[in-house]
Amino acid sequence: INEIVLSEEKERFAKSEGGYFPIAQYCSGLHYLLSNTDNSSGVILLGDAVHCFPPDIGQGVNSALEDVFILNQALDKTNDIISDALPLFESLRSPDMKPLIRLAQTAFPWQYNQDILGKRLWSINFFIRLLLSKILPFIFTPPAFMLIQNHKLSYRQIWGMAQRTTIYIYVLGIVMILGIMALFLDNFQYF
Repeated sequence: INEIVLSEEKERFAKSEGGYFPIAQYCSGLHYLLSNTDNSSGVILLGDAVHCFPPDIGQGVNSALEDVFILNQALDKTNDIISDALPLFESLRSPDMKPLIRLAQTAFPWQYNQDILGKRLWSINFFIRLLLSKILPFIFTPPAFMLIQNHKLSYRQIWGMAQRTTIYIYVLGIVMILGIMALFLDNFQYF
């Protein structure tokens, strides 16, 4: 390494504070057709150019490969006609972009340097979802981080399942609070 890297560069690297992860974000426009006579040229965005986020959920390469897979499907369905394939790709892929980014922000959000309370609340949420999904799997789904590992589910499906479970947890919490209040009021009547 000493032959390849200058000592000044090694010193600069050692003093560096490191890099920063990007803010999780996505691009809503995935293609652009070049205006020529036969519409056979265009630009398509894939991978980090469309959706970038920190590596916490481990989906960077997976989502990029899924982009390529869906682009290939669009090309097959349109007999490689670029002017038809690129809009088709965008219509097939766009619905997963926002859910993918929301999952990156919430499924395992360690890149946000949460304070100790935020980390503990996230852990409690994770284990409540896990426990409820074991006890009542027909109502509650496992935490999103676990659902992401199922390649048969789209990001949109995973996000929808996570959101439904959130609603069910709120309803369960309200029912429990009302039940406790009813017991308290019932016991209060006897005083």
